Amino acid sequence: MARGNGSESDRPRHAGLRARVRAAGGWYAYVNARLIAVAGPASVGPYETTPEPPRHERPCPVCGAVMTDHRVDRSGPKPLLRCPPRG
Repeated sequence: MARGNGSESDRPRHAGLRARVRAAGGWYAYVNARLIAVAGPASVGPYETTPEPPRHERPCPVCGAVMTDHRVDRSGPKPLLRCPPRG
């Protein structure tokens, strides 16, 4: 196979990096498309298989009792959470 003198037919048939980035819509879109091709799409969705308990069954962060046993006092400027008496 003889080498040519550098004419168009001897050059590679792929576009340069600048042309590929421009065709992709910019540098971010180009890198993002290449990253998704290698790493795959983002993993979205629920990660836990067990559903969260309903809000009324959740424990109080202060005393640990169920939230339905608490009283919320909204009469003042700030709402106050009244924990049930320990017994």
